[in-house]
Amino acid sequence: MIDEIYNHFKNEYPNEGCGVIVNSETFIPCKNVNPSPTSFAFCSEEYINLKIKYNITGIVHNHINESNEPSKEDIDSCNVLKIPYYIFTYPEIGLNIVNPGELK
Repeated sequence: MIDEIYNHFKNEYPNEGCGVIVNSETFIPCKNVNPSPTSFAFCSEEYINLKIKYNITGIVHNHINESNEPSKEDIDSCNVLKIPYYIFTYPEIGLNIVNPGELK
């Protein structure tokens, strides 16, 4: 799964890549509709369709040439959605998992 995630990030570079983990074992890349290269947003329709079809167990995105420490927006979204956030660094390899309620 990690290779699939990093390949998606490579294809999206220099913009942030994003996607979801379903059933704790499968990565599904998603389109980043945020016009900023340093932020991400899911297409609402795409996310809803995935939510209907699968059990989303993680939100994945990367920080480009930055720390994988969560932003305030990452923390707030993680807590609202109640789904862990998997924040990677890119192009370096690094992962930070933020669980709901863990940070305020």
